[in-house]
Parts: sequence; structure tokens; C-alpha cells
Amino acid sequence: MIELKPCPFCGGAATLIRDAVKGSGDGYVLDTYAHAVRCSRCYAQSYRESQSPLCMFTKHTTMEFRANPILMAKVEMEYDQYIDSLKDKAIAAWNTRRAQ
Repeated sequence: MIELKPCPFCGGAATLIRDAVKGSGDGYVLDTYAHAVRCSRCYAQSYRESQSPLCMFTKHTTMEFRANPILMAKVEMEYDQYIDSLKDKAIAAWNTRRAQ
């Protein structure tokens, strides 16, 4: 994980956040989130990186997952890597500073 710089506006501590954009109720297939960095003092926020739901991330069906647990584990691992890359993008956007 990339280290977060302090807030460029107030110098406050920054934290990585995940906001629910849309929920499906089942907590798995259609939930959509956005990842961003937010200052804990002034609440300034970075660009939000939108996360696609799992069903949009893969071409495989639920039936294929149920029939093949190894496939399901592999896709879930790839999905976790995708989420980590979104978090890294949000952090990189936050850490970008203009040269003075």
C-alpha cells in the first residue's frame, strides 16, 4: 500500500475510504462502491475511483461458480487485485501535488 500524504489544504491526516454507491441487498453480486482518500480534519476528498460489481467484472455465471469452486476462488482473487488497484489510484490522485 502506498503511503498517504497529509492534506494539501489543512495538513490533516488522510484516510482511505470506501463509499457504497448502490447496494443490491445480497451484499455480493451487484454492490457498487467508490474508493477515495478523505482528510479527517477538513474533509477534502480525492477523485473517487468507481468499482464495478463482481457480475460486471467477470464473464462467468453464478452457475459456473457453483460448479467450479476453483474458478470462483481464482476470479475472486483477480477481483481483489482489481479493488487494490482502484485503491492505489485513489491514493496516487491524493498524493499528487503541483510543483511550486
